[in-house]
Amino acid sequence: GSELAVTFTDPHALAPLNIPLYPTQLYSSLSGFIIFLVLILMHSRKKFEGQVFIWLLVMHSTARLFVERFRGDDRGVLLGGDMSITQLVTLLILIASIVALFIFKRRQTKN
Repeated sequence: GSELAVTFTDPHALAPLNIPLYPTQLYSSLSGFIIFLVLILMHSRKKFEGQVFIWLLVMHSTARLFVERFRGDDRGVLLGGDMSITQLVTLLILIASIVALFIFKRRQTKN
């Protein structure tokens, strides 16, 4: 087991028994706060319009991919159960955001 997971063994608990559960809501909250701080710092140093928003998409997608690995609920599965539908959508957003960063940065350097 993991040090961060909680396993309930009391039959009166409302949680599933003997299954390690991770505090994914806390992971999401912490990542959201860190992303907020980074974006605040980035805002004054932005090089092109939309840069902060695109970085929000990149960072949130990365954090979401991480958190989704620890979720215990059924989110639909793809690729033999290795990836949830949410992870696939998040991965597509991450890829599109990285491509957008390169496109906007390239446009900015041409001007």
